[in-house]
Amino acid sequence: MREIFIQDSVGRRTKVCLIVLLLLFFLIAVSNILNDAAKKRGDDMAYEEETGISQSQEDAGHVFLENLRDRVYQSLVPVYAFAEETNLPDSFGEMIFQSVCGEMPVFLEIREQERDTRESRSTYEELIALEIERERSMLTDDAPQEHEEEVYFRAEGEQGVAPNPADTQLVDELVLSENQAYVKGSEQGDVAETMSGSFALRTVPSFTYDDWTQYLELSELVKGFYIVDPTTTATTERLNIAELTGADMTLKGDASSPQILIYHTHSQEAYADSVPGDVSTGVVGAGEYLAQLLRTQYGFNVIHHTGQYDVGNRDMAYSYAGPAIQQILEENPTIEVVIDLHRDAVKEETRLVADIDGRQTAKFMFFNGLSYNNTQGNIDYLYNPYIKENLAFSFQAQALANEYYPGVTRGIYLRALRYNMHFLPKSMLIELGAQTNTCEEIWNAVPIIAQILGMELSGTG
Repeated sequence: MREIFIQDSVGRRTKVCLIVLLLLFFLIAVSNILNDAAKKRGDDMAYEEETGISQSQEDAGHVFLENLRDRVYQSLVPVYAFAEETNLPDSFGEMIFQSVCGEMPVFLEIREQERDTRESRSTYEELIALEIERERSMLTDDAPQEHEEEVYFRAEGEQGVAPNPADTQLVDELVLSENQAYVKGSEQGDVAETMSGSFALRTVPSFTYDDWTQYLELSELVKGFYIVDPTTTATTERLNIAELTGADMTLKGDASSPQILIYHTHSQEAYADSVPGDVSTGVVGAGEYLAQLLRTQYGFNVIHHTGQYDVGNRDMAYSYAGPAIQQILEENPTIEVVIDLHRDAVKEETRLVADIDGRQTAKFMFFNGLSYNNTQGNIDYLYNPYIKENLAFSFQAQALANEYYPGVTRGIYLRALRYNMHFLPKSMLIELGAQTNTCEEIWNAVPIIAQILGMELSGTG
């Protein structure tokens, strides 16, 4: 009798264990499906149009499910919760999920269907948001220590080359040290007068790059021209001095049709003395001034698009702007150049200012996305067929700026994502000054940018 009781007890325990394991497997499977489903979120406008469900509704439901799932895990399966929270490589949860898929392949099929339909809709936006948050943290007083680590620039198949630590400081720290001696000597001037075209531009370079051989080594090239964000890597495959200097950046068409498009992913970016609510005194106004100079002084046919894509949800701006820019290009197939003009954000004590012939001039920075992340390698869903051309375009502009106006530019900044630079070979993103610059300083920089672009696109530089 006792033996029968023991056998029944063992049987009941076995069944309980099996039930717990099945519950565990089911929760893990649901978790992975929920995670992949969450990654499907993308452009909320397009999603709402397709499904009739608003993004806010979906987000509320997702947050509820996420909170519910976390509570269940923390209560019933703390081991899995710990593995997930610590973000272990090849996590325990993923390992268990793969095991479950072996017994119940329906979960694997569901997951693959989710991946097939995901494309770049949500992952792109999540990474953009991550990059924006990283950038914000890098430019605040409480920046994480990880952003102050030395950056290594490694060529593919080669050992990493570590530059001098001084060359890998954060951009705002570099310019802060460069501008410590800056003291504002006069009150804000009349912007309208500054825009009158009286700025005296230099016609003779201060020096010329006669010998490019000193930049054959990747480390020297990076040291002389670039700042590489810790999220990505500069390689000899992309940064080749012969390709950067040898690419033909001149315009092929004439000014009878649109040649250049200027727009602003972040149209609401303003300066220290911009008028609140008046975008003409912010980066959009700087874009209009640039467009005017390129038309009147250099004879280009320019479209200045002033669409606003960062109102309400700044982190979705790239996703919102992309389709609009593509439509403009389809309607104007003669456009050869796309310029996304931005304003940077730095610490309040940072001054991005250079003295150019007695004028306090905002510094500006050319910016490139490499569609390459150190964690996952090439970001296929952010494919850009024109990365090398983009890099050549910014490099040649940087070289001209260095020759004619040494000190007016910051290093070309390389980051991991794409930033809508995939539409044309001659795509450029410019960070013009920062929130601490005055409008006068910005307007003093615009004619220099126009001159550099004029020389590069006409082949006269």
